[in-house]
Amino acid sequence: MPVQSCEIEGQTGFRWGDDGTCYVGADAQERAEEQGAAAHAAGYRDDAWVERHDLLTTLGSPKRTPEGHLIVEAVLHRSGVFEYERADGVVVREYCPPSEILDAQSIESAIGKAVTIHTHPGTMIDASNARSLSVGMIGTDPRGEVLRRDGAGSATDARVVARLVIQDAQGVAAIDRSGLRQISPGKRVQIDNTPGTTPSGERYDAVQRSIRYNHVTILKRGRQGAEVALRADAARQRNQPEEHMETTTIRIDGVDVVVASTSAGALQKVIASSAERVDLLTGERDAAQSNSTELQTKLDALVGERDALVAKFDAIDEAPRFDSAAVREYVAERNELVPLAVKLDVEHEQRNDGAVEMIDNAALRRAIVVAYTRDDSYSDSEQRSDAAVEGAYSVVKSSVAGSVHSLRQLGRSMRNDDGSPKVSDSFATRMDKARATYLGNMRTARQGE
Repeated sequence: MPVQSCEIEGQTGFRWGDDGTCYVGADAQERAEEQGAAAHAAGYRDDAWVERHDLLTTLGSPKRTPEGHLIVEAVLHRSGVFEYERADGVVVREYCPPSEILDAQSIESAIGKAVTIHTHPGTMIDASNARSLSVGMIGTDPRGEVLRRDGAGSATDARVVARLVIQDAQGVAAIDRSGLRQISPGKRVQIDNTPGTTPSGERYDAVQRSIRYNHVTILKRGRQGAEVALRADAARQRNQPEEHMETTTIRIDGVDVVVASTSAGALQKVIASSAERVDLLTGERDAAQSNSTELQTKLDALVGERDALVAKFDAIDEAPRFDSAAVREYVAERNELVPLAVKLDVEHEQRNDGAVEMIDNAALRRAIVVAYTRDDSYSDSEQRSDAAVEGAYSVVKSSVAGSVHSLRQLGRSMRNDDGSPKVSDSFATRMDKARATYLGNMRTARQGE
């Protein structure tokens, strides 16, 4: 019997089996285990918990549901004589007869029981731990199958077959990719210590009766087929019954493996296909790594472009803002300066590599004062300050502007009624350029408002 949880007077504890004393406190589990050890030392074998592997228990071909679950048929258990080595070194041969394998209550006990993977959980599965330990369950249709009969028609070999429903993603992945193919049942049995001989002549020391399934575990197939199974009473299964079949040896990754002759060809095809698949996946992985490097390079370039754009936007944010009032003031001042410059025959623009550039207002003001006063010192900012130039310009403006009020009036005064120039073509041409420049400045000022 296994140690299991119990409750007494509202406190949770541990006891050995269904009828052992329920111990509570820090050493409850240890005391329950001591009770079990004492019972076994006294020869108690009733209702022992057994976990074992069936040599023929291999999964069939799984079917996948639309939800991604797997449904796969498996052998849960079969009849035969099993050898166990107890903790004291004594080897016990236990017989699981076909009548117990095919017992209706035994088969029914498998319905809905949990499916685990990799290793047995080391405890019975119940409502308190099923969620954390199970990846699926046994279906609702387990059935017994008779494999051999004697001359009288009585079964001499039998097994239990059921469909497993694997619902958890970890369990599905384990079956798909991890090579889990062997089933090991976790169960309760009653041990009948009556010795005897099987119909086929095998000797046994005890009989397993009243099989009650608790869970099944999906494991990887061992190199030699069946793996050693453990019992909670510390007995270790030694030699499991072998399937009577012809075998052959194939080499897998440099290791010789004995398999059924009927399966050797299929296995070799699967191995070859798997090798090709590995090569393909390796190529895809290398290509993905190369693509990743290329994508990282492109990403780095895009990040660099982004940083450059951010720097430009930051520079724009820091640049002086457009001031429409200042533009209007500049144009008004230009409108005053250009007619005076034209009147005094002062160039207000200059050519630079074929491009026409305006002389800025401050320089043009100094040139007008120089032309009017005929004093070159006004062109030198070190000799004449801006204030001195501004004072002299006021005098020029009051003296000259009386006859020239604006660029438009100056233009009209210099042409005949039919539009022909009253002065030389060169002066009229300069006037046209001055007027065009003025009008362009005005349009620019209006667009910036």
